[in-house]
Amino acid sequence: MKLEALDNFYTDETKQVLAGRTFTVESPETAKELIKAGLAQEVEDDGGEATDAGDPDATKAEATLKNKAKAPPANK
Repeated sequence: MKLEALDNFYTDETKQVLAGRTFTVESPETAKELIKAGLAQEVEDDGGEATDAGDPDATKAEATLKNKAKAPPANK
């Protein structure tokens, strides 16, 4: 079910959701709970994926790690 966040919140299923962003939940029960709590509202499903009001990659995980720490020097 496609929803729009009315406030910032965190759940195990959705993780962090920011106000004004559109997101999708798999479980209708979770959707009903979020709507009842006033955290989200249902939006028309246009067949596309959930979008982000700001940066479209904001909720995607990094594909590669960005560890900029240098390896410790080898002891001789």
